[in-house]
Amino acid sequence: MKTQFYFSLLFFFLCGSIITAQTNWDEKIKQELPSILQKHRDLVSIPNVSSDTENMMKNVTWVTEAFAKLGFEVSIL
Repeated sequence: MKTQFYFSLLFFFLCGSIITAQTNWDEKIKQELPSILQKHRDLVSIPNVSSDTENMMKNVTWVTEAFAKLGFEVSIL
């Protein structure tokens, strides 16, 4: 009987943790989504055609800066 009680207690504790974690992720998504969508719009607004060298280099610059801000070491080949 004692074991069943402890198992039930552990089960409810874990369920509560999962629900709380999900709520936190939902809130984080709500906060970050507008910024992520704006970054996506900024990137896809630059034409990406290999014959258009000027805009291709704008794409390279945008991606290089974005990855550098995330802590990646970036080099252009």
